[in-house]
Amino acid sequence: MLRKLGLLILAGLSLTACNMVTVEPGHVGVKFNRYGGDGGVQQEVLQPRFYFLGLNDRVYQYQT
Repeated sequence: MLRKLGLLILAGLSLTACNMVTVEPGHVGVKFNRYGGDGGVQQEVLQPRFYFLGLNDRVYQYQT
């Protein structure tokens, strides 16, 4: 039972690790939702820092 719980936690952490992005200094990020009712480019400009993303999100970085 404890082993299964540990594997479940590890799987959850590995999924989270796949959905992180860092917008580097000197760049801005533009968030793009690939699916859903609000799909497409989002109006929010992402400043340099670390972000967690949803499964359907992607960030494109542009140099400023």
